[in-house]
Amino acid sequence: MSAPADILLLGGDNGLAARLEEVLAGAARVLLTHGEAAVDNGVALLLVDARGAVLDDVLAGVARPVAVPMLVLGDEGDATFVLDAVRAGARDVVDPSCDDARLRAHLLRHLARRPVDVESGAKGRLHLILGGLPGTTAQFALNYALLRAMAAGEALLMDCTAPWSLAGTALDLRVHYTMGDAVHDLDRMDRALLGAALAIHQPSGLRLLPLATPTAEGAHAPSATAIAALVRRALPLFGELIFDAGDVRHAPLLRELLAIADVVYLVVNQTIASVQGARLLIDTIETQGAAEHIGLVVDDYQPAIMLDAERIAQTLGLPRTVIVPAAPAALANALNEGRPLVLQAPASPYAQAVGIAAGLDAPRPQPITARIAGRVREMLG
Repeated sequence: MSAPADILLLGGDNGLAARLEEVLAGAARVLLTHGEAAVDNGVALLLVDARGAVLDDVLAGVARPVAVPMLVLGDEGDATFVLDAVRAGARDVVDPSCDDARLRAHLLRHLARRPVDVESGAKGRLHLILGGLPGTTAQFALNYALLRAMAAGEALLMDCTAPWSLAGTALDLRVHYTMGDAVHDLDRMDRALLGAALAIHQPSGLRLLPLATPTAEGAHAPSATAIAALVRRALPLFGELIFDAGDVRHAPLLRELLAIADVVYLVVNQTIASVQGARLLIDTIETQGAAEHIGLVVDDYQPAIMLDAERIAQTLGLPRTVIVPAAPAALANALNEGRPLVLQAPASPYAQAVGIAAGLDAPRPQPITARIAGRVREMLG
């Protein structure tokens, strides 16, 4: 029988230490310490009790090897506190006031986990969405990303729409963490940090990282080089990363992303200006054979417009074409209700077309969420 692991509790009291040992039921010993603590590799887990204290002050005297994971005890519902803890090196935040079974599960899970090296060679799939004109990619990219997230279980949407991303509004999410913030955290970025920082759409598993938000327009605007580094850093952390280039026209950045992308789409509409913009973009970023890698999306398609999809594809030299039918009223209603069209009407022609682009046979309806069920009950009285 193996000896129990050692957990070092910093800043707690005897009562908390006794409770932790009790819920662990012999799986680990809890060693209580105060003030400065030198953590050696014999410690399996460091717990830091930061309730009612300034986290930086509690951690000021702590020296620990990177291999020893750290959990912070505090309010896991406080997004700012969680992000500060993760930035300080915590793997997670655990609320010690939770019930015994949940607390035990939390601790055992982290005792069993081994550090993950994000440079180990794991690679997600990069989906690059380009636009013929500014503002043409947002709706398609968001609905596409939702379908990819549902198919894969999770995905990250990096949204470069200017002046700010509307995806948070479309998903009824509060978004505070931007690409500028992520670049600031680049050296310590891992799944724990992004999991704490990024807004997530729970029904689909889609996480959102915008270039800017309405409350942070232009703040900490990162350079093209920094954005490229951010994509490369985040890519191994997610199975699917959708990069909506939005209004970005920085040729070196787009070429770099084009070189590593698994899927590339160029979104246009049925106007000469959009097609000319797309042609210029292709000429600007194209490297040898790149056009063969790009699929064409003719968005907001209306058969009555004489500039049809076939002529656009011939003009751009992009034979792989997906036609996404116009649905202005449905898209506007979906945006206003905070539930994008592929979720609201998965059997609609629009959702079916985006599903084809996303590599799905047909989008499947998601189970109704508790929030939506509540709204239905309210409507029915």
